[in-house]
Amino acid sequence: AYALRYVISLDAELRAREARIPCDARGGARVLELGASHDGRWSGGATSLPSVDGCLHLDLEASAFANALAVARLGLRAGARSTAHSLGLEYPGLAVRVAGGCNA
Repeated sequence: AYALRYVISLDAELRAREARIPCDARGGARVLELGASHDGRWSGGATSLPSVDGCLHLDLEASAFANALAVARLGLRAGARSTAHSLGLEYPGLAVRVAGGCNA
């Protein structure tokens, strides 16, 4: 069991720019802070995350709402599909990975 909260800051084009994700799990409490530069280079605190550079969205495994931001940015209609590579976060360990596309 775990508890998850998050704050995602977006730019005017609905691209993720910052995120703060506190997670309370059996192993203890942890906070992940992420940031993206204007050219899509991600970092977690002072550590660069080149494996997810270029990702414009956050895919929070435990939240369908985060995917809605990508769908809105892409302007997808019901039933449409698009590839939108996202920075994915797995829970409860907060592992960072590249996630696949999004569907409307």
